[in-house]
This record gives sequence, structure tokens and C-alpha cells, in this order.
Amino acid sequence: MTTVAIELNDAEIRVADASGVVAREPGYALVEGDSIVVGDEAYRQASLKPRQIHNRFWSELSTQPIGRSDRRPLNHADLAYTQLAKLWADLGGGASDALFVVPSSFEREQLALLLGIAKACEIPVRGLVDAAVASTTRAHEAASLHHWDLGLHAAVLSELSQEGGVERTGGETLPRRGLAALREGWIGSIVQAFVEQSRFDPSHDAEGEQALLDGLDDFVATVMERERARLELEQNGIAHRAEIRRADLLRPSREIVGTLVQRLAGRDDAAPWVVQASHRLAALPGFREALEDVGNVTLVVLEPEAACLGALARLDQIPVGGAGHRLVRRLEWCSDGA
Repeated sequence: MTTVAIELNDAEIRVADASGVVAREPGYALVEGDSIVVGDEAYRQASLKPRQIHNRFWSELSTQPIGRSDRRPLNHADLAYTQLAKLWADLGGGASDALFVVPSSFEREQLALLLGIAKACEIPVRGLVDAAVASTTRAHEAASLHHWDLGLHAAVLSELSQEGGVERTGGETLPRRGLAALREGWIGSIVQAFVEQSRFDPSHDAEGEQALLDGLDDFVATVMERERARLELEQNGIAHRAEIRRADLLRPSREIVGTLVQRLAGRDDAAPWVVQASHRLAALPGFREALEDVGNVTLVVLEPEAACLGALARLDQIPVGGAGHRLVRRLEWCSDGA
């Protein structure tokens, strides 16, 4: 019996077994007529076919119509079903059941719908666990403990209790503070640099903009390491170059970082804070530096597979409920303290 954990963060849905991550892909879908492609294949066409791209079907999971294909109506649940069915099929029978690791922003109705989608995909469900709780495997004594993460369309902030284990006791979801808007801002800053330096506008060419989107995350990481880097884009056999500075990429992230720092500045307890940040948030330009300027706060950067492996390591604590699955919001610490 092999249980896999499926983390439903739409920025990068992850599937993992006890050995590590075995699959990951973004929560994107491309709808053309009756054809639906999902994940990386859809993401690679996001700029080429923007009107046919959908990426809110996990964060807004529901049966509300999202429009109409050439032949039949579709809703968010249809797209979620297509992606989940593909992920399960790609495992090729290598898993006996699935443990869903879900964002704290998921509401009860969405959890019920998720269980219905899993049943339609013929996925035996081992359980449901809160992602912030699953990611937290050890205590931070004498501190106020928090978990912060980014999805495509929102930031999710969780407050955690440490009494005899970890329990989510509160938090909030910040809409319009996700990676989708951030990437749009990065592309806008890069396009502006190209226009100013080479009189070339990549956004006027769908293929050029898609090429920029495909390599965006890696390029941003390079700029943040080097302070600046030169980017080359080709159109009609002509190479165009622009130098992108770290400051160019800080501007789009400033709104998200500012909102998060406000939460720290407004805290009303005297205890030191420990903020466990997902790798997605920790990579946000300017985030680490902003936290360094806030006193009495310790940043802990989580590994990309923290939620999945943290859940699987405590699988014995998650009740098998059959049709009565409930979301687990409390777990004991990992026995090895990892």
C-alpha cells in the first residue's frame, strides 16, 4: 500500500510519496472546443491563447459556470477533475490512495466538492490535512508560530498553536497577493526595460511574451543573485537585449511584501515571532530583507516538499474516515523532530 500526498497549491500542485516529490505542475487549463489540457502544457500556451486559459479553478473551486466551450458548458470543478484525473493516471497504478494537503483558504463546501471530484476520478482518499499544519513538524519554544504561503491568486497566513503539537488556530487569506499578479508585474517591468533600452516591445508578439513567461522564474532568481542580468529575446531572427536590475523586479513585489510587513508591525503580542515561509514566498524579491528590518522575528524557510512529506510522516495520526472525511487541523510533532 503506497499513499501519495497531493498538495493542492495552484501555483505548483505537488504529488509526493515517502521518497520525495514525483510530480508537480501549475494549476492551469487550456480549453479549446471540447479539448482540455492542463498543467505545464497549458502554462506553455498562456500568452499564446490567453482567452482560453483558466487558472482560478482551484482557488475558486465550485460548480459555477466559467463560460462555454464550443459544445458544452464548463465549470471550475470540470477543470479540477481533468487535472486531478491526469495526475492520478500519470502515477500508473503506483499509488493505493491519496492524502490531500489543502490550503487553509479552502472552505467546507470546496472540501466536499474535492471529495466528490476524487470519487469521480476513482481516487481512494486517505484523508485531508491542512497544509500549514502538515508543513510544521517541530516546535519553536517561547515563540508565536506562523505559516505563510503564496498561491497563484492569494497569500495565505496561518496562526499556529504549539500546545502538545501543532494546530491551526486562525489566520487570513489575502486576495490579489499571489504569484499570477506578481508575474504579470515582472513581465511588465521587463517589457519596459526592453522598450527603453532597445526599442523592442516583447508584449506585441505572443510567442515572444510566452518565451519570456516560460523562463521568467529562473531569470528572476538569477537577477536576485547577481543584482542585474542581461536578457536576450529573439524576434524574426533579430536578437534584442536588455539589462534587468534587481530594482526592476522589486517594484512588482513591493505591494505583497508591504502587506506582509504590515501584519508584523501590527502584532499585539510581546513574544518573538517565528514565520515559517514556503519556498514560494521566501523567493519573493525583497521579502527576506524586509523581515530583517522587523525586530523580534525569525524567518524559517521551508523546503518545497515540506507539506507533502510532513503529512506523510504523520500518516498514522490522520483518521481514515471513508465518506466522513474531515479536515485535520492538528497533528503531533514528528517523532524525530525533523
